[in-house]
Amino acid sequence: MIIRLFDILFGFLLFLVFLPFMIIIALFIKIGDLRSPVFVEKNLRVGQSGRLFHMYKFRTMYPGAHEMMFFDNELIEKKRKGNGKISMREDPRITVIGRFLRKIDLDELPQFINVIKGDMSLVGPRAYLPEEIDEYRKEYKVFDKRIDKVLKIKPGITGLWQISGRNLLSPEKRVQYDYEYLKKRSLLFNVLILLKTPCVVLTRYGAKD
Repeated sequence: MIIRLFDILFGFLLFLVFLPFMIIIALFIKIGDLRSPVFVEKNLRVGQSGRLFHMYKFRTMYPGAHEMMFFDNELIEKKRKGNGKISMREDPRITVIGRFLRKIDLDELPQFINVIKGDMSLVGPRAYLPEEIDEYRKEYKVFDKRIDKVLKIKPGITGLWQISGRNLLSPEKRVQYDYEYLKKRSLLFNVLILLKTPCVVLTRYGAKD
C-alpha cells in the first residue's frame, strides 16, 4: 500500500515536471509525420498477474515497424546475430527523432500515465511483451522457472534490471534480476533504484548503440 501511495504522489509530480517536455516531443513527432500517431499503437505489455495493458510510449519507429520483424529476413538475421536484439545503429525502422529520444530514454516518459493509472509502478520488473514471454519460456529454462513469480507484481518504468545492465543482459539474467528485486522489494529499495536510474540513463550504460 505504501509503495502504491508513493507511486501516485511521486509519479504525478514527475508527470507534471516532464509535461512541458512531453508536449514539445509530441509536436516534433507530429511535425515529422502528420499522418502517424504520436504514441506507439497496440503496445500491449504483460502486467501484474499476467493482465495485459497498453503501455504509453512515444513512437520512435515508422508505421508497421513491429510487423517487419516477422517478414523482413534482413531484420530477422540481425536479431538472431544480436542474441535477440538489434542495435539502434543497424535498425532501419527507427525515425530520426526516434534515435534522439531513445538515446536518453525520452520515449519512455509517457509511462508516468501508466503509473498514475495503476498499470505500472515507478520501480519493478521489466514490462515484457506477450510474445517475448512465449519465446523466452521455450528457449530459457531459468526464465520459464522465474517469470510466473515475477509477474505477481506490477512492472516498473525502471528497476534492478535497468541499473544492472539493461540491454547487455540476456533474457535469463534479466529475469534473475527481476526475481532478486521481488525478494528485496521495499520503499527504501525502490528509492535507491530511482536515485541510480538518472546516472545509468545519462551515461547510457547498457543502452542499445
